[in-house]
Amino acid sequence: MYKVMLIDDDVPMLDYLAQLIDWRRLGTAIAASTHSAELALERFRDVDPDIVMTDIGLPAIDGMELARTFRARKPDVRIIFLTCYEDVDYLKQAFRLEADDYLIKDELTADKLADSIRKSVRWLKGREESLERLSFREDLQRNRDVLKTSFFESVVKHGRTDRDTMLFGERLAIRWPHDRFSLVWFHLDAGSLAGKYAWDDAELLLYAAYNVIEEVSATFGFDAFGVATPFLLREEGVCVIVNVDAGTAGGKLRETIGSFAADAGAHVERVLKVNVSAFYVAESVEAAKLRHMYRTIRERMRDAYYEPYAPAYTLGGHSAAYAGPEEAGPFAAESGVAMQAFEELNAQLIDVAMNQFRTKAARSRPEPSAVIGWCDRLVRSAAASFRLPANESYFGLLHASVRLEETERLTRAHLKRLLRAASATGDPMPDDPALAAIHAYIDDHICETVTSVDVAGHLHLNPSYFSRFFKKKTGLNFTEYAHQYKMRLAKRLLKRPDETVESVAYTLGYSDRAYFSKVFKRYVGVNPGDYKQGDAEVTD
Repeated sequence: MYKVMLIDDDVPMLDYLAQLIDWRRLGTAIAASTHSAELALERFRDVDPDIVMTDIGLPAIDGMELARTFRARKPDVRIIFLTCYEDVDYLKQAFRLEADDYLIKDELTADKLADSIRKSVRWLKGREESLERLSFREDLQRNRDVLKTSFFESVVKHGRTDRDTMLFGERLAIRWPHDRFSLVWFHLDAGSLAGKYAWDDAELLLYAAYNVIEEVSATFGFDAFGVATPFLLREEGVCVIVNVDAGTAGGKLRETIGSFAADAGAHVERVLKVNVSAFYVAESVEAAKLRHMYRTIRERMRDAYYEPYAPAYTLGGHSAAYAGPEEAGPFAAESGVAMQAFEELNAQLIDVAMNQFRTKAARSRPEPSAVIGWCDRLVRSAAASFRLPANESYFGLLHASVRLEETERLTRAHLKRLLRAASATGDPMPDDPALAAIHAYIDDHICETVTSVDVAGHLHLNPSYFSRFFKKKTGLNFTEYAHQYKMRLAKRLLKRPDETVESVAYTLGYSDRAYFSKVFKRYVGVNPGDYKQGDAEVTD
């Protein structure tokens, strides 16, 4: 039964409507009946009707405005208007609201009312059938993806290339006309989720990225080169098997796969606002050797650990060389600063610690597993200090990270989430989402000179528009705002006995101590040396 709600300030009219037709024979039931718009708003929330029949001429809030409110709350609710007379303006508004009918009370008959209700019921049933068909198609697609994954594991992970296995692939519409193959592994950069998605969203985002990569694979233009078949490997990544002609040489292979990877990555970033990176070996092999190529790629992905982000990485013939871990632990000082952030409930100290960590790691290049292990221990220690639950989704993403920047951004963001959970009196992000994104970008690049052009590019905005938008939001131009933001952090850092004016200037991206001192005095009122000594009055 579909639920109907009747609204009219004429109570006898409500009784008349209730008795005029057999509502149940039409598959409906009157779930609520009210004589005022105010009560209707309350009852709508409680009853959640499928069909609303309302008088237009209600006092206080007219029926048109009421209908707009209902549609905002429940876009698929059906609307039928009642009125004492025909009005062209009302007719136009009813049309714009996609009302099912517009009935004149003096001309209302049982047949007309029944016809209006049938029209609404037909629409509701049609929508349900469409949703069922969509659900069926989604179930079918999900099952196909599961079967595709099973086929991938048989061929690539277990090395089965017998006739029965290949026939199984053909039943899934996977047809490979050539004898040579290459693999492209797409990795979801978990660091790019920070500030946009929850860690638990990673699996859903990977599925969405798979759909985008599948579309790109179908339209990229492999016709003269080969066939690309993407496979979704849950909690791991997306692997594309490229079936190529035996005559395709290494240079052509590298060029085509690199172009495909960049195109797919650009589409994913545009649609989902996250980054993916592709890893591949620029060679082709027989089907029986895909297993070895797969293992090589998976084992060698961290060869690019200390490289800047790129849409595609070609894995070379030799493994990357790393420095051995230091005896006392390479990041002891950074651990101390990070834990101090929790003691002082100061989110900016997390930025200092993670910036120093990233700089030191990039310079000394320890084994990636040692870097990731340090982040794991740091986060677990911070969580334990405040008796906060460990987020296993974070740790899963951390141990799957393949680049230093990804490891660092992921850990920085999670430490800040822990700090916000530990106390609401710390340094919370602004309530405005746009300003929160700007703060996050400044924090991530606190040791650099950040310009409005940099932030505009990060937010995918025109620089001129961003400057006007920012001035309107804050009353300051971006350069002034960034200086003020950094000077607040500088004051905190200078209170630490182990920090010098030079080290604070460097940490905050000021390479010239004299310039840093000039900026500090402008916004704080004293030079940084006097402030550190504590013998001068300052302005906040």
